[in-house]
Amino acid sequence: VDPDATLNTLFGIVRAAITLTPLSGATVNTYSVVGTTQTLVSTTQTNSSGQYVSPYLVDGDYVIVANLSGYDQTAS
Repeated sequence: VDPDATLNTLFGIVRAAITLTPLSGATVNTYSVVGTTQTLVSTTQTNSSGQYVSPYLVDGDYVIVANLSGYDQTAS
């Protein structure tokens, strides 16, 4: 039996705002949100296609924050 079978995964692609070019090497932080408190639960980097994955998340609300030098920080 997999004890993590009931957990969730967030994934996506980080792209430049105007050109929509995927951004490699961006740092992606996943924060759990409870009320007005945000708690960091995962940090990863985008791959060469701008993709990231944040696995093993319990049910709840999350904010994803992406950072890359030379670009504005964005959250979703």
